[in-house]
Amino acid sequence: LLTAPAVADDAKSTAPSYTIISRSPSLEIRFRGVSLEAAHTDAQQNRIALDLDTPVDSKLFDHLQQETSDWLDMAYGGYDNAVLHARRPAQFITAKENGGFRLTITAAPDSKLAHNDALMDNLQKIDAPFVLKGATEPQRASLFDRIGQFFGIK
Repeated sequence: LLTAPAVADDAKSTAPSYTIISRSPSLEIRFRGVSLEAAHTDAQQNRIALDLDTPVDSKLFDHLQQETSDWLDMAYGGYDNAVLHARRPAQFITAKENGGFRLTITAAPDSKLAHNDALMDNLQKIDAPFVLKGATEPQRASLFDRIGQFFGIK
């Protein structure tokens, strides 16, 4: 009598691993051999905690951090949890897939640029009465260029 071996769930049939699908404009990682139970991001959205369905060797996340150091400044795993910390404010999207899950990390909209735009608007509003009274148009343009360079506005 011959019997077929039991077929394990796809997520459990291989050792936990990852593949980097894309680095730009987002970091996209596909995890295999482990399923995602839950994901939690912090209030600033630069960190995500992953609850996994099986223990994972911490070396997996050590290698992930080394390989994606342009996106992640920290990644560690312990037992059935992992934490990833993005180098800059980020948005995290997870999706369960057959045999694992996908994690996409996208840079968050830059709130500093919005702040700089508001600052420039305010500087232009006070321009005539206070800051640049009597200045010529080229002098004004030069000052705004220098202010823009200071704040990283082009």
